[in-house]
Amino acid sequence: TTAGSSRHGFVLGVVHHWIACVVDLKKKELLLSDSDNKLLIPLVAPGSSEKNDAELAKAKINEWMLENRERRRRANPELSHTPDDVLDEQWRGGEPSYWNGKAMDSIYWARKPAGALDQLVTMEARAVRKHIRLLATVIDGCLDSDSDSGGPVTDDDIWFGSRLVKLVPATAAASVI
Repeated sequence: TTAGSSRHGFVLGVVHHWIACVVDLKKKELLLSDSDNKLLIPLVAPGSSEKNDAELAKAKINEWMLENRERRRRANPELSHTPDDVLDEQWRGGEPSYWNGKAMDSIYWARKPAGALDQLVTMEARAVRKHIRLLATVIDGCLDSDSDSGGPVTDDDIWFGSRLVKLVPATAAASVI
């Protein structure tokens, strides 16, 4: 930020990583960039709410489980005969990490169990939503919306897990969050 600039940048902590945020006060735009390059659209899409966070987390966990299964089979062709449910159960259970001969809490495992991942992803979604709300409230009392027209999210809105969020007056977007 330079003196008199309408743009301000922030690095915001969200549970186990960060998001970068640039706010343009003149244009009323908020650009979010996730350190894990995850799409943030579900968190800012119309009708999105904290109630959806657990569902989003479960969907993400299932996606990761399928990716893990395929990655393991590519790395070890002998697993091609192992049933999907066996590989999935191994992934769901995680792999314990130890410190000084004692098992660490599952939240600190390098390969966390699905239950711990589910909690982290849900907490992360809520943290991102909280940051968006706070910034939007501070910036002229606005809330986030997917576009000026309130239209659907399109591919043009997506760029490497970043999301341009137009800010509109709070009265017009009160039902968004």
